[in-house]
Amino acid sequence: MNDDDNPKAIFPFDYFDPIKRRWVRARWKAKKADIEARGGRIVGPGWVPRDVDGRHGPSTDTDRSD
Repeated sequence: MNDDDNPKAIFPFDYFDPIKRRWVRARWKAKKADIEARGGRIVGPGWVPRDVDGRHGPSTDTDRSD
């Protein structure tokens, strides 16, 4: 499965700022459905965040013997 086709993929995008009256590059990434629902436009390839062990943060392996 291509990352662009993955429903968990996030994309860099532009959105239209009605105050400035121009397209602005977002400082965050979002899912394709969220971008399309709010009228944004995708400007780069998709990326799927991957966690190695299902947790966030440093590993706390207690089975090691030092």
